Amino acid sequence: MKEDDGSGPPNRELYALLHLSPDASDEEIRRAYRQWAQVYHPDKYQAPHMKEIATENFQRICKAYEILSDANKRQIYDIYGMEGLNSGLELGQKLNKVEEIKEQLEKLKRMKEQQKTLSHFRPSGTILANLSLPQFLDGDGIMEGMAMASEVQSQLSKRNALVIGGNLQAKEDSGGGVASAVFRHQISSDSSIEFIGSAGLNALIGVQTTRKLSLHSTATMAIAKSLRDGSINLSNSWTRQLSETASGNIELLLGPESSIGVGWQKKDENMSAGGEVKFGTHSFGVSARYTHRFSSKSHGRIAGRIGSTALEVEVGGGRKVSDFSTVRMLYTIGIWGIFWRFELHRGGQKLIIPILLSRHLNPVLATGAFVVPTSIYFILKKFVFKPFYLKRENQKALENMERTATQVREAREAAAKAQQLLENVANRKRNKQQETGGLVITKAIYGNRKALKKGDELRESNDELASQVLDVTLPLNFLVNDSGQLKLHDGVKKSGIMGFCDPCPGEPKQLHVEYTYGGERYEVVVDDYAELLIPHLFVSVDSIVRVHMHKSNEKYREIVIDKGGGESEDSPNRDTYQFPKGMNKPMHPPIETHFLLPPQEGEKPAPSKSSSGLKSMLSYPLKVHDSLKRLGKSKSMELILEGTHDPKDEQIVLSFRELLFLEDQLPAKHNDYHTLLRFLRMRNFDLSKAKEMFLNYLQWRKDYRVDAIQKEFKFVEFAEVKKCYPHGFHGVDRSGRPVYIERIGMVDLNAFLQVTSIDRFVKYHVSEQEKTLNLRFPACSIAVKRHIASTTSILDVKGVGMSNFSKPARYLFMEIQKIDSNYYPETLNRLFIINAGSGFRMLWKVLKAFLDARTLAKIQVLGSNYLSNLIEVIDPSNLPVFLGGNCTCADYGGCLLSDKGPWNNPEITEMLQAVSATEEANNEGNSDLASGDALLHDVGNGENKEDLGNGERAMSDRLAPRKIMALEVALADTNKKIDELEVALEDTKMVSLKEV
Repeated sequence: MKEDDGSGPPNRELYALLHLSPDASDEEIRRAYRQWAQVYHPDKYQAPHMKEIATENFQRICKAYEILSDANKRQIYDIYGMEGLNSGLELGQKLNKVEEIKEQLEKLKRMKEQQKTLSHFRPSGTILANLSLPQFLDGDGIMEGMAMASEVQSQLSKRNALVIGGNLQAKEDSGGGVASAVFRHQISSDSSIEFIGSAGLNALIGVQTTRKLSLHSTATMAIAKSLRDGSINLSNSWTRQLSETASGNIELLLGPESSIGVGWQKKDENMSAGGEVKFGTHSFGVSARYTHRFSSKSHGRIAGRIGSTALEVEVGGGRKVSDFSTVRMLYTIGIWGIFWRFELHRGGQKLIIPILLSRHLNPVLATGAFVVPTSIYFILKKFVFKPFYLKRENQKALENMERTATQVREAREAAAKAQQLLENVANRKRNKQQETGGLVITKAIYGNRKALKKGDELRESNDELASQVLDVTLPLNFLVNDSGQLKLHDGVKKSGIMGFCDPCPGEPKQLHVEYTYGGERYEVVVDDYAELLIPHLFVSVDSIVRVHMHKSNEKYREIVIDKGGGESEDSPNRDTYQFPKGMNKPMHPPIETHFLLPPQEGEKPAPSKSSSGLKSMLSYPLKVHDSLKRLGKSKSMELILEGTHDPKDEQIVLSFRELLFLEDQLPAKHNDYHTLLRFLRMRNFDLSKAKEMFLNYLQWRKDYRVDAIQKEFKFVEFAEVKKCYPHGFHGVDRSGRPVYIERIGMVDLNAFLQVTSIDRFVKYHVSEQEKTLNLRFPACSIAVKRHIASTTSILDVKGVGMSNFSKPARYLFMEIQKIDSNYYPETLNRLFIINAGSGFRMLWKVLKAFLDARTLAKIQVLGSNYLSNLIEVIDPSNLPVFLGGNCTCADYGGCLLSDKGPWNNPEITEMLQAVSATEEANNEGNSDLASGDALLHDVGNGENKEDLGNGERAMSDRLAPRKIMALEVALADTNKKIDELEVALEDTKMVSLKEV
C-alpha cells in the first residue's frame, strides 16, 4: 500500500523542518528561523564532530528559510515543490513575478474547476439478467428475462442540471421501454425545482419542488399526470435529520394507488440500517435492512420484507476488489422461491444476476444453497486468496525496503545527529514539565502503521518491524512549548520534523505518543498528515479523566491508560465542569474551555551573572514597559477578565475583525474578542454567516436602542412581576457560573399582563442580559480567578400543561427565544428542566422544533428526582430550599428576589468600576497608545506607521492596547528564554571541555 497516491498534501517538508503551519505568516517564519538557528548554530559547539552535525542541520534550516521567506520561491514551492525550484522556475521568464505566479496558480484552479465540471457529467446504468434453474431443467432455456436502464447526468451550470435516461425490459414474449428527461434548477441554496417528462409505456409529465425548511428538515412536493390514462398523482415527502447519523422521512402519495409510508435510515462508519412501513389502498408492506462493515473492503448484509405481496429474508455480503469495483453475493428465501443473486458494481455501473434455484421451499435445498457457497468462500479466502494477498504485499514491502535501504540508513543517521543537538534542551524542558506536573512525553514512536499495531512484537525487538519505526521521544519533548502544549500542524508530513525521518518510504505511517499530564497517563495515535494538539482538555469529571473530542472524521484518538490524583477540583486554573450521571456529553465544550488561565508560575530562576550583556539589548523596550504602569490596569485582573485565547480561535477572530474592518463594518464598540467569538461559534466559524448575524445584532441594538434601555429604562413593576412570574439569578454553580432560576409552572399570565406588558418585559429581559454580560460574568470571573462567559439555568415546570401556553405566552416565549438566540448567542452552559410531567413532555416535543441543535445539546429534562443531578453541579448553599437546597434569603423576601451572587460583592464591584474607568481613560488616550504602537512597528518590523494608510492606522490604533500587553508578556518570555539559552551555552561548554 503506497501512501503517496494522493493520501496527503505534497510540498510540506520545509514547513515541517521549521515546525510551521503551511499558512504561517512571514513573522512566524522569521521567528521559527531564529529559534532553530539558535539551536543549530555551529558557533555554539566546540567539539569537531558536534560542529559538523550543527553545520549540516544549520544549512538545512537556512535553505528552508531562504525559500519560505521569499514570496516568489514560496509560491513556486507550494505549487510545484522542490522539483519546481530545482528546475529553475524561479529564474525563468514566465514565472519571475509574484503576479505571474498567482496567474499560473489561477490557471491551475481553473483547470481543476473544469475537471470538476467534467466529473459532473456522470453516466450510470444497470443490467439485470434473470436466470431460472427450474426453467433450464425443463428445457426452456436458462434466461427468464432481462432489463437494462441507463442515465446520464450533465451539470449545465452551477444552478442547472439535465438528466436523460431510459430503460428496456423483456420477459418471454413481451417487453417495453421508457425514455425520460429531468431538468433541475437550483433556485437558491435552500430550494430547487425539477421538470420531468417521459415517453413510452409509462408516459407522463410532472414537476417537483424541494425546499429546506430548517437546518435539519427538507420537504418535497411533486405532481405528475399520466399521458396514458390521464390520471394525476400528487406526492409529498418530509425528511428530518434525527441525529448526525440518522434521518427519518414521511411520504404521502395521492392518486390511483394512494399510500402513506414512514421510513428511517442510519449510517455511520461501521454500519448502515434502515426500515420502512407503507400502507396503501390495495397493499401494505414492511421492510428492514442492516449492513455491517467488517473492514474497509468487506461487509455483510441482512434484509427482510413482509407485506401483501412479499415475504422473504435476504442474507449475504460483499467485498471491494479494487478502488472502483465491488462484488456481492446474496441469498434470498421467501414465498417466491429460493434465489442466489450476484452483483458487480463498478463506478456507476451495475450488473445484477438473480438466479432462481427453486420455486418450492425445500428445506434441504434451502440449507444447501446457503451453506455450500458460504463454506466455499471462506475456504478459498483462508487458504487461497488471503495467503496470496499477504505474500504479494510482503514481497512488495521487501522490495521497497531493499530499494530504499541506503536512503533510510542515511536518513536515520541524519535524524540521530539532529537529536544529539536537541538532547540538552529537550531534557531540560522535560525536567521542568515534570516539576510542574505538565506535559511530559514518555514514549513516542513514528513509523509503519502495521508495525505500530504490533506493539508487543516491537517490544520483543523484532528486527524487521523495528527497522520500520523510529523513536522520536526526544524531539517531541523539545517541541513542547513553555505553556506545556505540543502542536504538530495539520497537512504537514511528520517525517520532515527535525529529529524525525521516514523509516519506511512509500508505506502508510502513524505517530504513537504516550505522555503524562497532571499525574495521569495518556496514549495518542495520529496519522501522518493529521494535526496533533496535546493536551487538549474537553472536560474534567470527578476522576479527573480528560477526553479528546474531534470532528466526525476523527484525526486521532486518545486513550487514558492510568488515572492519578491530578489537581484538586477547585483549582482555578482549569475548567472543572462535570456532567451528571447518565447524561450525554454536549456537542461542544463549555465556551470557557477556550479561556483557561495558564498555571501560575513560581519564582523566576535567578539570572546568571553573564546575562547582563545580552539583556542590555532589551533596555529600550523595557522603557516602554515601565511607561505602561501609568495606565493603572492590573495585568492579573486583565488576564482573569480576558482569559487565555485559543490560538486557532484567536486567528479566526482576527480574520473576522479584519473582514469587518475592510468592509468598513467594524463598530467602535462590541468588537472585543469574546463577542466576536460567540457569533463565530454560533455559526460554526463560517465567516460570511457570522458576519450576517453580527451585523443584524448591531442593527438590532441601534433600532431597539439597547444602550438607552440600560440607562433610561426603569422596570418599576419589578416586585409585582416577580410575584406572578417567579424568576431570577441566585448564586453560582461549582464552576463559578451564575445560576438562573425560573418557576414557569407558577406563572399567572393574567396577573402578569395586568401589572406589565409583553413589550416592557422584553425590554427588562434585554436589560438583564446586558447586566449579565457587563456585570455578572466579570464579577464571577474575578471571584473564581478565571474567565466566566455562560450561565447554568434551572427551569421548574411543575404544573405546566397546555393551558400555560396560550397565544400571549407563546408570543412571549418566541420573542425572548429570538432575542437570546440571535443577539446573545453562546451564553448558556447548561439548562436543567425539572419536575417535567407527562403534560410538559408532550409540549417539549413541540418546543424542540424552535430550538437549534447546539441549544438542545445543552438541555437535560428531568422528572421529580432531580436533586442529585443539581447537587453535582451546584452546591446546596446556592440552591433555594424549594429546589432542595439550604438557602432561604429570608432578609430579601426570598431567593428569587435577592439577586445573590459575586456581582453584589462591594470589593468586586469596586474593582470592576476601576477597570471600567481605566478603559475609558485608555480610550481617551488612544493617540498616546497609537504612538506606542508605532514604536512596536519600528522595533519589531522596521516599518514606520506613517507609511500605513488611514484605514490601517485606525485598525492599528484600536489594537494598540492589546499589542502593548502582548509586548509585556513577550518581554518576560524573552528574558526567560535568554536565561535558558545562557544555561544551554554553559552546558555546551562543559560537554565540549569533557570531550576535549
